[in-house]
Parts: sequence; C-alpha cells; structure tokens
Amino acid sequence: MYPESVLPDPDGEYLVPGNCVLVAPPQAGENERARWGDELPLLDPNFGRPGTSAWQIIGDYREADLYLTSDGSKYEIDQDVDGQAYDGIGPLPSWLTLSERPSKYHHWASGTWVLNEQEELAALIAEKVSELSRECQAQIYAGFASSALGEEHHYPALATDQQNLTASVLDSTVPGLPEGWQTPFWCSLGGVWDFRMHSAEQIQRVGRDAKLVILACMAHNAALASAARSAQNKTALESIVWTAPEIA
Repeated sequence: MYPESVLPDPDGEYLVPGNCVLVAPPQAGENERARWGDELPLLDPNFGRPGTSAWQIIGDYREADLYLTSDGSKYEIDQDVDGQAYDGIGPLPSWLTLSERPSKYHHWASGTWVLNEQEELAALIAEKVSELSRECQAQIYAGFASSALGEEHHYPALATDQQNLTASVLDSTVPGLPEGWQTPFWCSLGGVWDFRMHSAEQIQRVGRDAKLVILACMAHNAALASAARSAQNKTALESIVWTAPEIA
C-alpha cells in the first residue's frame, strides 16, 4: 500500500484483459473454430501469453444441418436422443451426419447412406400397380361408345352409371314386357347429352358394349400389373405405362 498516489513501475508487459490471448488464432474452416488450450486456468496471470499453450482447431457444428444416422431425421442442438445429446462443439458423434438422407430407402452403413435397391424396387412396384389401377379406373369412368341406337353414342360409366345400366338391362329381361317397351338412358350424340329412349334390344346391346370395354380394361390392367411385379429394375418398371386397350 502506498501512502500517496504513485505511478506504477513499468515492467515492459501489457496488462492482459481476462480471458484474452496474445497469440493470433489460426484460420478455421467450415464447421470449425479455434480454441486456446487449457493448460493454464483462466485466472492464471500467464493465461493467454505466448508459450503457455497453443490454439487448437475443433469442430463447431452449431450452425450446420445435422441428421440422425438412425432414420435421417433432422437433429436439433442439445436434443436428447436415446439418452445422448450433442451441443455442436467438438467431434461429430457417430450417430450424427452432415449428409441428408437421399430417400427413405437409404440406410446408414460404413459412414454413408446406402441405397437398398430391392426395398426401393418393391415400393416402386407397389406404387406402379396402384397407378395402373387408377389409370384403369379412369379409362372405365371415361365412358364408352355404342351404336345400339344406330349412330355411335357415348355412354357414361361412373360407378352409379354402371349400376343404372345394370338395372335397365335387368328390367329389359323381365318376362311379359308390354309391346314397344322402352327405357330412357343418359347418353351423348355429338356432345349433346340427353335421356334417349332405348328398346329392350338396344339397352341390352349397350350393356354388352359396356361389359366389353370394362372387361378389356380390367384384363389390360391385370397384364400390366403382372409385368410390373416381374420387373427386375427401375428401367424395366418405368417402361410399363397405361395405354388404352384394344376392344375386340
């Protein structure tokens, strides 16, 4: 203690602020940071001086997108996963990766995402079979042509339309129909839709034409689905596409 104010005697050394280092850090790369060694405690008067320690380059993934190798889901810093967590500083744990999972058919193996081709192909086949089924239904629902009335008319074939046609055809086969019996049915001529009268023979012809088209679509779908299930690779599977079936 001094009895009066005095200037300190210079010793040729700078006063180093707490936690500061007198050695310039090296350049850190992506997902890296420089950290001063911990040989001396922070409160040591020599902390941060040259020769007392050195800079170390360590991992810093706090700003990076990280993914779980178990299922490819996004990982949030400090998130607990089965009793383990990562704060983003230091080596990347083996259960995390910077690589986004390419697809649900890729699985982590030997440090990378590996495609299970058979699993992918099986799923693609199932999708293709469903797609063909939808295309078949769309083809049927688009309706069909019949010349039962002389000129070619277009008939609807949605589920309700098919039920209505079935009912009309059945009605036409009831014994003891009055002479000249007719039934109206919805159809189009040249784009003009209307309920047009059909005789028993005509409505039965419409029913046969409908059955012919529907069965052709179903048989075509079955053949394409069988080909899809037999596909050995994606190229072969992609070559299988729906086309309008030939009507005998």
